[in-house]
Amino acid sequence: MTVIIPNKTCPKCGGHKFYFKESKSYISKKTGENLHFSTFICGDCLNERVKMYYKNNPEYIKSYHKSQKGKDALNRARQKERDNLTDNYIRQNIYTNIYNTTGEKIVRKNITSEQIEIYRQTLIAKRKLKKVKNGKH
Repeated sequence: MTVIIPNKTCPKCGGHKFYFKESKSYISKKTGENLHFSTFICGDCLNERVKMYYKNNPEYIKSYHKSQKGKDALNRARQKERDNLTDNYIRQNIYTNIYNTTGEKIVRKNITSEQIEIYRQTLIAKRKLKKVKNGKH
């Protein structure tokens, strides 16, 4: 999850976007209280590292995507997008539906958040209707 923290700046690039990596908590042996730690990574620096890794290791990336492990990971990510009805998944659905019905190509960035929300509510209603028809309400 990416968060914008205005009072925190990255020492490398000066950015304010941070990726919330993980939060850890444990009970202190001395005081017995619950301690909670969060890890933040600069989003711009992280993107730069990922781009460099892809650029420096193209053969490994291609072989991973062709392997069964890579295909399974991609399928899990797509299934998670479908289950959570992410904006990216809905944009892709809207684009595909328009292209299949009219043959017209549209720019995905031009799809507004209102259109996404309407489509999301439509999909939720369809899923509920399907559950009722199958008797799994």
